[in-house]
Amino acid sequence: MSGTADKFDGLQMFRTAGYIERLRERRMSMKKKTLKTRWKEAPRAARILIPAALLVLAGAAAFAVYASSAVQAGYTPVTAEHVEDWYRENGVLSLGEDYAQISRVGGEIKEVCVRENQRVSAGDLLFVIDPGDYVYQRDITAAELDGLHAQLDAARIGEVMTASPAEYLASIRKQYESAQAALDAAATVWNADQALYAAGDISRIQYEADKSAYEAAAAALETARTRYEESSRRHAELAADLAAEASEEADADGGTAVSLDDRFFESEEAQLKARIDAGEAALKQLQDRIARCEVRADRSGIIKSLDVKGLSSVSEGNVLCTISDRSEERLCAECDILTSAAAYLAPGTPVQARLKQRGSETVLSGRVTEVYDYAQKDLSALGLEEYRVHVKAELDPAAGSPQVSDTGSLDGYGAELSFCLYQADALTLPVSAVFQEDHRYFVYVNEGGRASVRPISVSYSTGSKVIVSGGLEEGDLVIDGISRDDLYEGVRVR
Repeated sequence: MSGTADKFDGLQMFRTAGYIERLRERRMSMKKKTLKTRWKEAPRAARILIPAALLVLAGAAAFAVYASSAVQAGYTPVTAEHVEDWYRENGVLSLGEDYAQISRVGGEIKEVCVRENQRVSAGDLLFVIDPGDYVYQRDITAAELDGLHAQLDAARIGEVMTASPAEYLASIRKQYESAQAALDAAATVWNADQALYAAGDISRIQYEADKSAYEAAAAALETARTRYEESSRRHAELAADLAAEASEEADADGGTAVSLDDRFFESEEAQLKARIDAGEAALKQLQDRIARCEVRADRSGIIKSLDVKGLSSVSEGNVLCTISDRSEERLCAECDILTSAAAYLAPGTPVQARLKQRGSETVLSGRVTEVYDYAQKDLSALGLEEYRVHVKAELDPAAGSPQVSDTGSLDGYGAELSFCLYQADALTLPVSAVFQEDHRYFVYVNEGGRASVRPISVSYSTGSKVIVSGGLEEGDLVIDGISRDDLYEGVRVR
């Protein structure tokens, strides 16, 4: 009984499953017919718009995929603004400095016109140094100049009076021999005078006169000898040069002899003129030295010390006295700065000094007065070698914030000195938007959705900004943050 029931149940299930499958196929067929019927029955506009919408959705999806592969870049504009770049260094304030008055001549000290602790003004007479040696050299040089002028005149006359350089050389040889004879005579007198003067048989005046005559005769002989030897040498050189020229091209008209005469007299005159110019320069220098024998103060101040005290003579370059120009009416500052910053400083560069006292900060303004022409090697706080240049500045206490009334209390104070290295209205970019290769500067710009390298000109760079002098205009957009790895030439950017 149970077996018959099981067979009946299985047959029933088979029939039910078949029925369900046929029902599903009938519904799918009806659904397809319904869609086709609806599509055919739909308005024509709907049948056009639906495919178009599907295409738009497909394009949007494709663009989203494309955009997701492009680099998201940040942009910054080229900006016109006022730029100032300040360099800071620790320095010292003072009321002035000590100045060493140096002697520019040497000789015996004839007179000291000042005393210690005396106030002097620039140009005041301090000392008088005996100019005797310089006066003697000046007179000798003047006499030699007179002799050279006379020789020049004689050379010009000799050119007219003599028929050839050979005759001219013979005439100056006779002058040389006459000068030798004059020196021998003066030497005889001078040698006799030395013994007579030692014995007291002649006066000091006679002794000095004969000495001067001997020295003048020696100078005249030297001048005549030099003139004769140089003229003879020059004549021989010219003759050799013209002979070489004649061997290359024969001169049938005898032009070689005429050319030799002309060239010789021209060279003789040129040499004399050159010696006259040199003598006049030496004479001017001696006259300047004589004037410097009256030593005058280079600057105003107080005589702090007299270094010539107890000395009878000084040499050129010796310190004569020390002048202190310290005054509470002026406030100075000085420090040593790195050579990389010193290149941007010059007398007149703006400077600020910040100092803290009694819990408040005072800011003083001023100008650089001196930048030394040399650097000195130093060690940094880390023990590294660096080179620094000494800089001096003068501050205006009246322009302080707050205003400083007692400058005397600031002498020797330490302060933070700020020097203006750059100040101008310019086009700027952040340093993060500029890169450098082979000493040239570049930026990235967006051209057609891709990063493109553009060269620019840079005139100055601060710690945060670059001064653009060419290649970009105000308002141009450039890509910022160029240090990222995914930014390079040609990459897609958005």
